[in-house]
Amino acid sequence: MSAIPWSSAKDNLLLWGLQSAKGVVATTFESIPTEPNEQVIDFDPQWAWLQFGGGFRGKTHGFSKGMKVDGKLVIPAVPGYVLDPTSPLGLWLTQVQAAASYFQGYYATIIKGIVTGSDIYVEQYMDVKCSGGSIKFAYGNELGVLVEANMIGLDDPTTSDDDVPATWPSSGISEHLFSVTPWAFSEAAISLGYGGDPVASENLTDNHQLDWDMTLDVVNALSGQMAPVDAPNTEWPDWTGSFDKPWVDHNIRQAFLNGDECAYQAVLARGGGECTISMPRIKYTASPLNPATSGLNRQSGNAFQALASLSDKTADGMPCTITETAAS
Repeated sequence: MSAIPWSSAKDNLLLWGLQSAKGVVATTFESIPTEPNEQVIDFDPQWAWLQFGGGFRGKTHGFSKGMKVDGKLVIPAVPGYVLDPTSPLGLWLTQVQAAASYFQGYYATIIKGIVTGSDIYVEQYMDVKCSGGSIKFAYGNELGVLVEANMIGLDDPTTSDDDVPATWPSSGISEHLFSVTPWAFSEAAISLGYGGDPVASENLTDNHQLDWDMTLDVVNALSGQMAPVDAPNTEWPDWTGSFDKPWVDHNIRQAFLNGDECAYQAVLARGGGECTISMPRIKYTASPLNPATSGLNRQSGNAFQALASLSDKTADGMPCTITETAAS
């Protein structure tokens, strides 16, 4: 009896590469560690079925309503490579280009490889954009600070099945995301500001989630193809957030009731290196006050909307800025 060619999950390969432009396949790639059981990226032809009377009792015709490519990357926030807005991955996740490029986001090529012995089945997805996502940090999270990125693609995948697939890069693959320890929840420091006051350290919050939306508008047209024509960014990335806090003061509740303009800052720090996520203008959109019947009183689900600058129309005036400095 011949051996069954079992395929181990440990041999799976996922590559991400920043494109220089739409329609141009990336030439350098990051090998991506992703959370188990996530969709990553996949193709859906969106079949529709027709059936008629006249004695026909089953589906008789099928057609595609237009292909859809989407998915999610769930990856640990590795210093210098994921949130850093000057890194290729950081650019693609949360940044847009300058006014000369109409404040448009970036395209990426994603390659999935399923290994069976010496054989690799490869699917390559080109012209993939990040549509938004979440940054999550909570006490006790063993995967550290997590980044969840939603994505959509503008073309169906190309495939190959060979010992040496033509679409599999032979060079230019970095494994930094596997070799550098991700940011840990214990390396996060939170600062809050109320009613125009400067931000000050806040040590009693948890379950932070910062969500961004790249404000894509998918353009479908009668262009002779089954895929969308494009997915342009229509405005700057939109940021919201939420976190929990024990009831030790009424600062957030009062700011919510008053409609005060506040501020939020998260700093990840290790060995002289820092990643700072700053939202200098926020408005609380929720601050629940539900007296507990046992245990501590807590404010779960404090939520806010980040606002852009009133005076600065450049990238410095975006609702959220992310900066990262490397350890010396």
